[in-house]
Amino acid sequence: MLDLGKVSLLSSQALAQLLAGSARLASLGGWLRLTAPNPLIHDILVATGLNRRIEIFDSGGPDSRPPPPPAAPSGQRLGDILTERGLAKPEQLA
Repeated sequence: MLDLGKVSLLSSQALAQLLAGSARLASLGGWLRLTAPNPLIHDILVATGLNRRIEIFDSGGPDSRPPPPPAAPSGQRLGDILTERGLAKPEQLA
């Protein structure tokens, strides 16, 4: 269980590490679950599809699981999705 409560932003490199770590844990019979992401982090995890590979919980367990958000259109870049949703400004992504 990885608490994201104090994480303000995830880079593409961090997302790749989460995915690789989850795959490695699964190969050893374990799992990775993410808890307490802020709304921006949650949207990034959904927009990139990581929520389909790694379980995400609002606080600490399945009873607090957030409702599934709408799927992001495929083929869009993360920066474009964040800008469209008002979660980031273009100058923040440069």
